[in-house]
Amino acid sequence: MTKPLKIFVDAHCFDESHQGSSTFIRGIYTILSHQKETDIYLGAFDTKKLQGEFPDIPDSHFFKYQAKNPLIRIGREIPHILKKHTFDFAHFQYIAPFFKPCKFIVTTHDLLFLDYQRDFPWSYTMMRRHLFKRSCQKADIRTTPSVYSQKEINKHYHIPEKDICIIPNGVDECFFDSAIDRTSALHFIEKKYGLRNYVLYVSRIEPRKNHALLLRLFLEMQLYKSGISLVFIGEESLRVNELQKVKNQIPEDAVSFFRHLPQVGHKELLWFYKAARFVVYPSRAEGFGIPPLEAAAMKVPVLCANSTAMAAFNFFGDGRFDPENKDDFYKKFNQMLLGNQDNGRLQNISDTIHHEYSWEKSACRLWASMEQNNQMMA
Repeated sequence: MTKPLKIFVDAHCFDESHQGSSTFIRGIYTILSHQKETDIYLGAFDTKKLQGEFPDIPDSHFFKYQAKNPLIRIGREIPHILKKHTFDFAHFQYIAPFFKPCKFIVTTHDLLFLDYQRDFPWSYTMMRRHLFKRSCQKADIRTTPSVYSQKEINKHYHIPEKDICIIPNGVDECFFDSAIDRTSALHFIEKKYGLRNYVLYVSRIEPRKNHALLLRLFLEMQLYKSGISLVFIGEESLRVNELQKVKNQIPEDAVSFFRHLPQVGHKELLWFYKAARFVVYPSRAEGFGIPPLEAAAMKVPVLCANSTAMAAFNFFGDGRFDPENKDDFYKKFNQMLLGNQDNGRLQNISDTIHHEYSWEKSACRLWASMEQNNQMMA
């Protein structure tokens, strides 16, 4: 009988605010943890939270980090864990240790800080420029979630595209199987939040995410005078001075029609999606872009930017726009406001996403990469 592969996953991203890396790890390793061919271990500071995310993994398979300094954690603590417990693979998001006691998998979700430098602080770029490159180049298996990011890794790090495995993010089954109907969602959101007729944007706040453009459109079109609200859900991870400037211009009669919720629970997010008039995703740059797919999976109308990795979301058809073109955005937004949504079209989009963005398929791709790497090294 073949011995299962022993895999360590650095899951410190679960200690931070919600982000694509944690969604990726949860989706992939929830699947792989159920395979008899794998033996999964995870490390983080908040192991109780991690155990809640992976209830089927034994408690003994969680390592509680001690080092608060990330350089000490990545430079000394994690290598010590890897050496002591003899793993076949260790999986890291972006940054891996210098010392390699086992084979490394490195997932580089994006290199947007190199292509969109104006949207990132100088310190952010400097801290990541060398570490990301070194980690990606030294990895035994390199993964990224999109063709766009694969090409950017090739361009900046000179790694052949064939040596970078595309493992897309998936959309959780709960978004497809949700029993939430729109009437119930409208009632729930109105009762708890006092919201009914609203446009929704789900994303953490950073300059590249383009929140200011959307809020400015909301004010210029005076949608609040028609009883339409604008809702942002997501924490501020990078300061956006332009957004604050626009917020300061909100007239008194519009204040109650704009709502920013730093975070909501996973179950409540489904209610927010379903009750929305439509969902907007105006981000200028993404390594993937999960929220518009989640909303569309629930058969909610979506208006999505067509740039960077989101260029692959051609199933949105006319529901796409150029986020760098204000006129195009305003035109498509107004069309979405006035148009009647075809339920058959929304169902087709949901079905396409279900077929193309599956965690089962993505987990199988990663597993196949590990098997292939083992065979090559045998």
